[in-house]
Amino acid sequence: MKAIILIHGFLTDVNDFKNIVPELEQLYDEVCLFEVPGHSIPPNYKKFKVKDTFNKLLAYYDDLEQKYDTIDLIGFSMGGALACYLQSVRKIGKLVLLAPANKYLNFSLLHNRLQLFKKIKKNKLELENIMKDDKKAINIAFTRLFPHYSVHNIQTFMNIIKICNKELIAITEPVLIIWGKLDQLVPYSSIQYVYDLAINKKELVIFDDISHLMLESEKYQEINAKIIKFLKE
Repeated sequence: MKAIILIHGFLTDVNDFKNIVPELEQLYDEVCLFEVPGHSIPPNYKKFKVKDTFNKLLAYYDDLEQKYDTIDLIGFSMGGALACYLQSVRKIGKLVLLAPANKYLNFSLLHNRLQLFKKIKKNKLELENIMKDDKKAINIAFTRLFPHYSVHNIQTFMNIIKICNKELIAITEPVLIIWGKLDQLVPYSSIQYVYDLAINKKELVIFDDISHLMLESEKYQEINAKIIKFLKE
């Protein structure tokens, strides 16, 4: 019997994984969508607190451990940092980290975009896909993120990441890390940091043309395929 826990990102919700859940349901006895406190639908960010986040995550895992022999883990963005934390304090089967936000703010974003546009300037399909992702990102930013960028929420996020990194030890489980160079939040240094901590089987996949919204991008099926392949191995 096996289950998988999916941990979403900061100021988003369990719908981060809507495009991959159906495929995961073919592999696992239970697909478990962990909801960070305050990140319900609709959200109530007054409940987004550091201690409550860690307590709820540990209790959630401990409850599942009573029922399943193996528990795999997928974390996206802030959820990736929380996934790194959880594997440090509990026994995990396989670990998938999607743009883990152990470090944040990608100051290389503009440079990466310019380099990519030079590379694909004659490829209309690639340019159209990037523009579609940009429109999604802008829409999400103005409708779901910016309205909730309060001092409380940002401080809570920063403190969660700080604790995740403080508790993070060597990653011994098989790990797949996926990141896009157009990520608006997570820099490559975050990916390198986590990758260097993995001491056994590890795989890093980098997309030149994927942003932070990888699971909602025009290439989400390609990303899903890499995740499913890794989990099946």
